[in-house]
Amino acid sequence: MSRALPRPTVYLDSSAIRAVVSEDMRPRDRVAVCRIAAMVSEDLLTFFAPASARAEIDRIAAAARRHHPREFAALEILRAAGEGWVEAEPRAPGDASYDALLAIIGNELDAAPLARARLAGVRDVIAADSSVLLERARELAAEELRVFRPADYLSRWSTQLQLPK
Repeated sequence: MSRALPRPTVYLDSSAIRAVVSEDMRPRDRVAVCRIAAMVSEDLLTFFAPASARAEIDRIAAAARRHHPREFAALEILRAAGEGWVEAEPRAPGDASYDALLAIIGNELDAAPLARARLAGVRDVIAADSSVLLERARELAAEELRVFRPADYLSRWSTQLQLPK
């Protein structure tokens, strides 16, 4: 009898999507985003991301596409994924989880899709260095959300979810 590994579920912040085709991301994080996209395509990882980030992929400048072809191809894999894109629909006041995230993040457009992903079971968040989510990682940990840079998430994933012996 084979034992199935748990399938991780992550929230990919729009900051990571924007930064992967720029010089604003560490090279190892750009490689990690490519691997994360491959894991999504291999059905090894479930992801959630703001639907607005999907549209941002379409607007990436041609120069950035040429300068970072591997990274853009990874984003195309994510963009083509049918599931995982969450709308930033405002939540009703009084939703304690959403209200807590909004108080920490301070931006409804970022808090709403993260709150929806959290309701779907997301506990791990992947963000770029430029993200407010990374800046507020300690506060988000109090809300049971762990925030990682892309390479740090993959490092954690590979050590935490090893094949059974």
